[in-house]
Amino acid sequence: MELKTKDGYYLILKDLMPVLEDKIQKLQRRAKKLNLPTIRIEQDGEVVKKDRGRVYEFIRVRPMGDAPTLDGWEFIGTIRHTPEGNIIAVVPGSKYEAPAALRDARPMCDHCKTRRARNETYIVRNTKSRKVKQVGRSCLKDFLNGHGSPEAVTAFFSTFRSFEEFLKSLRDRSETSGRDKYLLDVECLLTFAAQVAIDDGYFVSIAEARGNKDVDSTAAKALKFLHRHMDPSFERDKPRLTITKAAEQMAADIMAWVKGNFGGKSVDDMTIYEYNLTVMFALPGVKPRDVYTVISAVGAYKRTQEREVARRAEQRRYKQSQHVGKVGDRVELDLTLMKTRTVCTDYGDMHIYVFEDDAGNVLVWKTSTIMMFVTENDEQTFKPGDRLRLRATIKDHDEYNNIKQTVLARGKALAVLG
Repeated sequence: MELKTKDGYYLILKDLMPVLEDKIQKLQRRAKKLNLPTIRIEQDGEVVKKDRGRVYEFIRVRPMGDAPTLDGWEFIGTIRHTPEGNIIAVVPGSKYEAPAALRDARPMCDHCKTRRARNETYIVRNTKSRKVKQVGRSCLKDFLNGHGSPEAVTAFFSTFRSFEEFLKSLRDRSETSGRDKYLLDVECLLTFAAQVAIDDGYFVSIAEARGNKDVDSTAAKALKFLHRHMDPSFERDKPRLTITKAAEQMAADIMAWVKGNFGGKSVDDMTIYEYNLTVMFALPGVKPRDVYTVISAVGAYKRTQEREVARRAEQRRYKQSQHVGKVGDRVELDLTLMKTRTVCTDYGDMHIYVFEDDAGNVLVWKTSTIMMFVTENDEQTFKPGDRLRLRATIKDHDEYNNIKQTVLARGKALAVLG
């Protein structure tokens, strides 16, 4: 992973920023003690890099500092003279580009016009004429004019060079330790989980797998395949998952569903689970502790789709449903129980029974008691598909999901029908 930039910035792993900040504080304390200009860093936003399902977060940083002030001259940098050529270091943050002549310059001082063995010379520029000079250490004091010392300049660049070396080592550390400090890409997680669910034909939650030791959860299987994908050398002899267009489309649909607030829900209408998902899906990646919540969105989405399919099928089936009887009538009806649901309210559990008569009309009874057929020797409850004779009062003629339904009250099971 390339962590070098062409504009002088270093990409430092976000988790390593405390190490860098600690180094800066130590350097600043040392500079204050020696009465030297301070070194600081400039941060220029975050950079996110993705690699085979991993998400890495970096901070763009570069070293900055203020060199000792000069009288009418600005300090540009230093030239280190080596047998192999010159090494030029400019003031941190400076956009000055050393001319080619300085890159090959001998250790000459333009001020005293002498050339002798020097390990280092200094580059200064007149703030008005923009004239550049190369001066030796002894002559540098004539340009400082009492506002600093050659020792301060030397110490400043020595500190700056050591800090740059530290930044390079931290960048290299980001490249190596970054392999263990990553987030997981949300859409990649969803894609692998969607493919497992498609291949299996169903989604298995963590709770369902916990209750059946013979079944692995969809999340567990997806993560195994994802780890093999991230590290091709991991479990090399085990099968890999083939990602299909259908899985990629499902993952994209789930992303849109969650980011669209589950069909346009307001934050106040969301459950805590739904709200947490919207936050996680907005992040560039999630931590390992959140992957199971992210993957559970596949199961939630599939259940929502299945409910929508069932709702539309119900609408088609019952589009001819008509209201039965007159409101207030006490009637006896032969019905088939289609579905039941229990809802918790402030007043206790409310049981909802949905029936269909022989003409295909829909009838609903909401009651706080469980519907039973009681005889001298037995009490029988009912399940969807059972037929019974029910005595009830017609409470209302209503409409739900564009389906006409008759609302019942004060019901009593009179008989079980074959």
